[in-house]
Amino acid sequence: MALSMLAFVLNDGLMKAVFDSMSIYQAVFLRGLITVPLIALLAWYKDALIVSIAPRDRLLVTLRVAAEIGATVGFLKALKHMPLANITAILQVLPLTVTMAAALFLGEKVGFRRWLAITIGLTGVMIIIRPGTEGFSVYSIWALAAVGCVTIREIATRKLSADLPSLPVSLATAIAIGGL
Repeated sequence: MALSMLAFVLNDGLMKAVFDSMSIYQAVFLRGLITVPLIALLAWYKDALIVSIAPRDRLLVTLRVAAEIGATVGFLKALKHMPLANITAILQVLPLTVTMAAALFLGEKVGFRRWLAITIGLTGVMIIIRPGTEGFSVYSIWALAAVGCVTIREIATRKLSADLPSLPVSLATAIAIGGL
């Protein structure tokens, strides 16, 4: 888990550094040139490169991919123009938004204390982005849009059939994002 988080932080830091010399879309394309073949190779190795996807899951995979594209664009637009610490703080609300969406759209049980935590957490994000003051920028909205898209992605992922392998879904997502 710690290595995974380190990889995310390194990726974010490297992407922010690369934005000085190239556009967001060029950086994403270059990242896709690395990730797509690696995921495809792993899917081939696991015999999951080509699978049959049920019609119900096709719509959910499409929604998931679209949400991931939105999350990527929103996050990287914000990352390019905001301090890394600010966008990271905004993204810390993700477990709260996913919990809220799971309760509202999946019928998950959420008690009073969790609803209180969600309310306090969302209030904290509003304090971080400070809407209406000089500290607010449109890029805070991009970060919030990324949060919304990741929340949609997680709910769509949860609704996928349990027998659908994750590697083809990851590969479809990587191809779509790399083609931005």
